[in-house]
Amino acid sequence: MASLTPEVLWAQRSSKSDAEKNFIYLTIKVADVPASSLKLDLKPTGLTFSGHSDSLKRSYSLELEFYGEVDPAESKIHHSGRDVEIILRKKELDDAYWPRLLKESKKVHFLKTDFDKWVDEDEQNEAAEEDFSQFGGMKDLTANAVCWYQRLDTQSAGALASTVSSGNTKGCGKAFANCF
Repeated sequence: MASLTPEVLWAQRSSKSDAEKNFIYLTIKVADVPASSLKLDLKPTGLTFSGHSDSLKRSYSLELEFYGEVDPAESKIHHSGRDVEIILRKKELDDAYWPRLLKESKKVHFLKTDFDKWVDEDEQNEAAEEDFSQFGGMKDLTANAVCWYQRLDTQSAGALASTVSSGNTKGCGKAFANCF
């Protein structure tokens, strides 16, 4: 059986003065790959991954060569039933973002920007601090719902609030409905 290349999502932060704020978020989307069949080799210049899902009867493999060097000793890895999340510490402290994740500039079909974690370069100092103590855990859905609720314009928010207060929340997530 040929192995599949998993979808990979990425985002980054940069800092010339603080190593804790100088990293790459990397998510390898591989469902139902148990830790026992997962192999991950992280080196300063790249990453090699392989894994097999018995339930889905799929094998995955991936090889990435990074644009710049990372510090494997300071990087963090979290494996869940849905994916492998990695925080790669960039080796060089620099305010500038890497122009891309990979050394080669050609576009690859499996690599995508993680817009849930992406912050523009000029706005990264204003971005909320990341809480790595819950790294890999469920995000607070209620907090996310409140954030989205606050972004709605007044008219839409009023209509949404009246829908929720009437108890007609069919199709709404439980955490979203609890915001009101």
